[in-house]
Amino acid sequence: KNAKIAVGVFYKPPKIPYACLEKVFDSLLHIHTKYEHTIFLGDFNINMLEKESLEVKALNNFIIEPFDLTQLIKEPTRITQHSRTLIDLILV
Repeated sequence: KNAKIAVGVFYKPPKIPYACLEKVFDSLLHIHTKYEHTIFLGDFNINMLEKESLEVKALNNFIIEPFDLTQLIKEPTRITQHSRTLIDLILV
């Protein structure tokens, strides 16, 4: 079957506030309505392991839930001597 698939790459610099996700929502809405499937991946610099953080809640509210996306990566993607974070995401 031929399906229209949109693949988007995202990078949010660490110092850019998570409020920018509201603007991303508008762009995604335009793309999402034209394609049957959406794959959105990149370095979001939002630690998905901190499930109660405002950043994670914003990502869920503006990107993941409205477009019925699933975050595929479950393990930390950035590991240092002092921290383990899950900031690189694949949303389908």
